[in-house]
Amino acid sequence: MDLGSANYQILYTVCNGKPRTCIVAKSNLKIFFCTQYSSPDLTVVRVELPDGKNINIASVYLHGDKDAPSAEMV
Repeated sequence: MDLGSANYQILYTVCNGKPRTCIVAKSNLKIFFCTQYSSPDLTVVRVELPDGKNINIASVYLHGDKDAPSAEMV
């Protein structure tokens, strides 16, 4: 998979540090980045399916040195 090609899009939150999550999707998908739910540790997208229904997909980074997820993820 060549992520630099026009066949794929990479969705993530732009921040001062490095984002720890992203979603890689084929460019032909009807995919919408949900900025209101996303952060450097959480990427959320809505995908419109061919039948008109929508699904939400999330990529989450959970710190390995913490016992519980952050408040934004609960």
